[in-house]
This record gives sequence, C-alpha cells and structure tokens, in this order.
Amino acid sequence: PVLYYMLNCAHPSHFAGVLAQAVVAGEEWVDRIRGLRANASAKSHAELDAMTELDSGDAEELAVQCRGLKERGLPGLNV
Repeated sequence: PVLYYMLNCAHPSHFAGVLAQAVVAGEEWVDRIRGLRANASAKSHAELDAMTELDSGDAEELAVQCRGLKERGLPGLNV
C-alpha cells in the first residue's frame, strides 16, 4: 500500500483548486499527501521549457501559498 504521496515540480497555484475540492469531498487520498517540492515559478511547464532564461518566481508568494495548503486541509505537508 502507498504510505504517502509527494507533489513534485509544480507551483501550488497549479493544483490548489483540485486539492481544495478533494478536501471538501472528503477524499481519503488527500490525507496521504506528505511532501511538496514546489517550483517557485507560477509559469506552466510548457512556458518554462520554452524560456531561454530561468524564471525565479516570487518566493514570498510561494511561501504564502504553501502555508495556505497546510492551513486548508494538509496539516502534515512538508515543503
């Protein structure tokens, strides 16, 4: 059985809505999300792949959004 899930290489804005819906619906798999390795950039993977320079994103915005994930149903999340 799966012990936990980890989200990798994504900005919280890319998946926060889906997670919020799953939390409201009482989806059990959400309780097994324990890790997040986030991209600071809010650009899509396609946009990042097409760039010639690195987009460093907004570190403060990223921190606020990651904290929001913990507060809105993912208290065991490690970032």
